[in-house]
Amino acid sequence: MSLSEETQIAFAYLAPIVIFAVARQLYLYISSSHSSRKPWRRFQLFEFVRRIVTYHIRGAELIEEGYQKSNGRPYRIRTLRNNLVIVSSDEHTEELASVPDTILSLHAVAKDMFEPQHTMYGFKVHDKSPLNGSMHSRVLRTLLTSKIPYLLPGLRDLSLKCFRQQIALHGKSSPSKPGFQNIPTFEVSRRLVSQINSYCFVGPELAQNEEFVTAAGDFAQEVMVTGEILQFFPRALAPIIASLSTNFKRSERILVSYLRTTILERIRICEDNIPHAQRPVDCIQWIVETMIRKSDYNVDHIIQEFLALWFGSVHQVSMSLVYALYHLIDNPTQIGLLREEMSSVDDWTTSLSSLPNLDRLLVESAKLHPSDSISMRRKALQTYRFRDGTVVNKGDWVCVPLRRFPAKISSHAIPSHQSSESSGKTDGGLNTSFTNLGADFPLWGMGKHACPGRFYASSILKLLVGNIIMNFDIDIDAVYMEEKRRTFIWRTAVVPRASIHLGVRRRDMEEGEVKSR
Repeated sequence: MSLSEETQIAFAYLAPIVIFAVARQLYLYISSSHSSRKPWRRFQLFEFVRRIVTYHIRGAELIEEGYQKSNGRPYRIRTLRNNLVIVSSDEHTEELASVPDTILSLHAVAKDMFEPQHTMYGFKVHDKSPLNGSMHSRVLRTLLTSKIPYLLPGLRDLSLKCFRQQIALHGKSSPSKPGFQNIPTFEVSRRLVSQINSYCFVGPELAQNEEFVTAAGDFAQEVMVTGEILQFFPRALAPIIASLSTNFKRSERILVSYLRTTILERIRICEDNIPHAQRPVDCIQWIVETMIRKSDYNVDHIIQEFLALWFGSVHQVSMSLVYALYHLIDNPTQIGLLREEMSSVDDWTTSLSSLPNLDRLLVESAKLHPSDSISMRRKALQTYRFRDGTVVNKGDWVCVPLRRFPAKISSHAIPSHQSSESSGKTDGGLNTSFTNLGADFPLWGMGKHACPGRFYASSILKLLVGNIIMNFDIDIDAVYMEEKRRTFIWRTAVVPRASIHLGVRRRDMEEGEVKSR
């Protein structure tokens, strides 16, 4: 994962502590679970270590292999803390989506994975959904979604400006491709998404603030990495480890400083009864307006809610953008089709939901290159038995595999000869094939816990992909054409390697910028 030099140094200091933590977990496992089997302890220790190490470096592959062998039946994979019960049939998926939060909890999974109380400024997540409120869903699903058309023109210009700045900052002449500049794909992707999110979440002023945008991008990455590190430690040590692994929470401190000033100003706007038409159009304004209705609200609580919302909006979108660009490089004929499709409308940025080839590109990329191998994670707060008899014990997780879908991709792919006119139709609204919900491909989850920000994420991905290919040619070094060279696996995630560079070359003004507008 792409990390700052200071953060890498902090992690280096953690290495011996991690080794100690792993050893402690192994000791507890052997002494508590197998104390009556002394002759087998050595073998059990070896087998346990082998399984856990294999899961951490091959988790996504193990899930895919398990699916191939299971013939559609549920199967289990052992992790350091519990079991993953993996169900894949449509019947299981639909039943999983309907089970109450009091039994199978999404929020309990988030609490286990990211330890938000220690990684997100003390944000407290409750196992049972009603206790967490519906503010995030209201802000993302209702308010932000309704404002996407209003925000897109500003986002188009900002994203193109940011991409050019990243080329100027990181670009190095390609030794093998004349005219191309090589840029670090994942790092630039994270920066693009962070800057666009800043525009939508805190407004255009902070979106132009270098310190804020950099800290915002680093914060999301540090939460992800720190959450992984904390898996190896007893919870009593979490505050210390979280502080060490985030360079004493430097990024968080920067964000909190800016957010506190902004929130106080937004509270003043509300207290002065400024007309809604004159208020800022961004997520932090809507969060403030929602939370000040509560008698016990405070600025720190608003900051916590914002940071949780921010984290969920950055990480997966950044990786999805990387994989969409790689997919286009692997299938270069699709670039011409997409350019033709976007050039056929007066302003493609205002017609994102009416570009079926662009939509299908994201569907195809998501199915062939999912950034995570599982979806619909739930933690059993009590033992649950599926209708077919499959049991999920209390404390275990149940989920649905995503990497089972490449075999089914052919019916969704864009044929190389197909024109945009013959490629199918969307409904003309925000809900296109990429954002559809269903048991056949639960990328966004299902039921009441389906991702509330999927329409926003879809629009941002389309905007970024479209802006890049309309203004630049893209390529990659031949040595990285094999997919496995571009990624690494950590548990169930498939992460882009930070060392891989994208080759970009600016297109002719007449072919590029003019048509993009």
